[in-house]
Amino acid sequence: MRLFLAFDIPPDDILTRLYRELKGSSSSLKPVHPERHHVSLKFLGDPGVPASSVIEGVKGVGDRHGSLSVRLEEAGAFPSWKRPSVLWFGLSEAEKLKDLANDIDMCLHRSIGSSRETREFRAHLTIARCRNCGSFDIGHVRTMMERALEELGSMGRSFVVKELHLYDSTLTPEGPVYRRVGSFLLSGDGEYPY
Repeated sequence: MRLFLAFDIPPDDILTRLYRELKGSSSSLKPVHPERHHVSLKFLGDPGVPASSVIEGVKGVGDRHGSLSVRLEEAGAFPSWKRPSVLWFGLSEAEKLKDLANDIDMCLHRSIGSSRETREFRAHLTIARCRNCGSFDIGHVRTMMERALEELGSMGRSFVVKELHLYDSTLTPEGPVYRRVGSFLLSGDGEYPY
């Protein structure tokens, strides 16, 4: 069992076109299919407890955080554009998403004893993973990503985050398969005590 908490980014024609462009640009690039687009807030791996215990552990988070509208804002690469292994889009509302991720992290640490995150949270949508990234023109790929962002921005595209999901991820030769095992709404007023 490999669990993670995330919210979905719904399929979008601009992101679907970008997926096709990236898929055709290099065999070293493995784009994420738009139907699998999500933003992870907490990766648990195998927490050693049932999924129901994880959902119970974060039940109060939805009461403290309200829904929000996010936009895709910047193109980036981990660890860098010079040596990319993951290509991503950053999101607006970064501080609110960071607060949400930190609240989830703290609740799960208290309720099921999960490890606290040591890296600073950075809200991002993974667009593609690369292997042997020196084998293609990263500048061209970056230009494709930035063009998609400009289009999304000019059309005022945003995505409403009102529900979080707990997923179980199974790795297969064709890529990961995600199965939703629980959900909860973000119905709070955004006021929480810290």
